[in-house]
Amino acid sequence: TDKFTLDSYGDYLWTVVDEVGISLRSGNRSIHSSNSVLKATVNVTATSTLSFDFRALGEGVNTPYDKCVFSIDGVQQFCYGYLEEVNYLWENSFSIDLEPGTHTLEWSYTKDSSVNSSYDYFEIRDLRLTPSLNSALNVEGGNLHFTTDGTYPWQVMEEDGRLYAPSGNAGGAS
Repeated sequence: TDKFTLDSYGDYLWTVVDEVGISLRSGNRSIHSSNSVLKATVNVTATSTLSFDFRALGEGVNTPYDKCVFSIDGVQQFCYGYLEEVNYLWENSFSIDLEPGTHTLEWSYTKDSSVNSSYDYFEIRDLRLTPSLNSALNVEGGNLHFTTDGTYPWQVMEEDGRLYAPSGNAGGAS
């Protein structure tokens, strides 16, 4: 089964926070000229969707001074900072498909040398890896691409090591 191995390193370790549900927060909150790094290693057995929610409080949006760079296998996926200190709801999410293999995920939150607000940090929650519809519905070696949406999206399930995808309204009202 696919599992994450998490590791935080450096002078400012990421911490577990339980304010509005459980999340992980960069450890360099309000510390100027600092960096806080979180790495996760995951072994993906079937093409899967990696997803997580995030929020950021720091300086800058278009040219972030305080920013989080998220990378997969050393390739930057996004660089994000946030200017407002008032509205920092969990409105942001990220998702990407990962092919089978071992992958390294890295979140690196950097604080610049100015404006050390108590809100300067980056936070993630609901880190999850779910098999994709393509993995569940294609025959071995198949290359059809499946998507789902609506009120009752299809769900990927696993039973006895085999993936399948029932419709989301199975057993419910039509």
